[in-house]
Amino acid sequence: MKTFVTVLFCAILLVSSSFALKISIKISETKKISSLNKNAELFNNFLKDFNIELSPDDNFEERLAVFMENYRKIQEHNKKYEKGLVSFSMGLNQFTHLREDEMANLNKFYDDEGNFEFKNVTTFRFDDENFSLPKSFDWKTKGVLQPVQDQKNCGSCYVFAGIAAIEAQMMIQYKNYQKLSEQEAMECLEGCSGGYLYEVLQYSHDHMGCASGKSYPYKGRVFNSCSFERPRVKNSKVKTFLRFQGEKSIMQKLVDDGPVIALFSFYPSIRHYHQGIYEKLPNEEQDGYHAILIVGYDEDSFGRKYWIIRNSWGPRWGESGYFKMKRGVNMFLHSLLLCGGSRYDVMKYSITHKGCASGKSYPFKERVVNSCSFKRPRVKNSKVKKVFALKTEKLMMQALVKYGPISAGLIVYPSLNYYKKGIYEKNQMRQKMDTTRF
Repeated sequence: MKTFVTVLFCAILLVSSSFALKISIKISETKKISSLNKNAELFNNFLKDFNIELSPDDNFEERLAVFMENYRKIQEHNKKYEKGLVSFSMGLNQFTHLREDEMANLNKFYDDEGNFEFKNVTTFRFDDENFSLPKSFDWKTKGVLQPVQDQKNCGSCYVFAGIAAIEAQMMIQYKNYQKLSEQEAMECLEGCSGGYLYEVLQYSHDHMGCASGKSYPYKGRVFNSCSFERPRVKNSKVKTFLRFQGEKSIMQKLVDDGPVIALFSFYPSIRHYHQGIYEKLPNEEQDGYHAILIVGYDEDSFGRKYWIIRNSWGPRWGESGYFKMKRGVNMFLHSLLLCGGSRYDVMKYSITHKGCASGKSYPFKERVVNSCSFKRPRVKNSKVKKVFALKTEKLMMQALVKYGPISAGLIVYPSLNYYKKGIYEKNQMRQKMDTTRF
């Protein structure tokens, strides 16, 4: 009897354990299904909120998994932001459902160092130590910028940066507030496959300006309908532009002349940016370049200095389409400004005035006599046709052999004043830079 009871008791325990295990598994599966339903609901609300339609080729479950992984990264990052461990916060936007490789395709950009023929361009370097820069400056507050645009699913950041700069200059110089056509520039240049930072400026110069946005609105894809038959908007032709060396140069010309186009190093974390001062995260690898428009600079209450940058990802991205980026970390590969030319730009002078006067008709006086005049005859073949900006020594050597002597700005140290012969290099003693001479 005792044995029977023991066996019966063990059997009851076994049945109970099996029943409990089934209940546990069922509860676990229910929680999993509930969690999946909540995730799916969150994702569907996201798609609806940002008016995103998945393509027929998209697998909903796979796209949901990408979205949830990005959502998790955003939450983890924002916990660090709340603790003051990072300087910017992240948020949901139109890119949260995309993989990093898909996002990189939207920011294809040609690193055009040495490959592009620079026409009507000179290099500007900050050279006036007495120039007083304001502590902060922002073109957004000056009424010269059009509303932020969205380049959509198209690698056309190079177009939006250039067009925004031309629009700003039209307003600054001529009080002409008109929307220009990104679509025409994109169709007639590199399309949605990325492009050169300088192309839109050169396109405007070569084709006597740009079409209006009304006559050729942006569609976000190529229709192969490039045409220059549409009327050109008044004052939209780019005459010349500057290339910069150093952040101080950017700041000076930004304040003096207007917003600056720039190409900056693109890191994956920027796509989730919401607010704050952006800087790349530790151990983050560069994922290409992105063209933007620098419109100002400032510093926060902690003394952290930053640039104010206009993006082309629509007004719902970042801080109403703009973002702040840390200054002093050399994030810009190239930067350009449209303007009337540098005060040292002899090349532009020759282009604009169809050449130079002869030395005999206008001899050097070693002082200013305020007798500037362009009525003297131009010397035949003295008009400059093209200007090349050369950054590396290798490019300088190639151009020297192919085209001839090169005009350059030299950093001058005091010891150069006493040079007689030999190969010059700055003295090993710590010399303070004297000036920059051209």
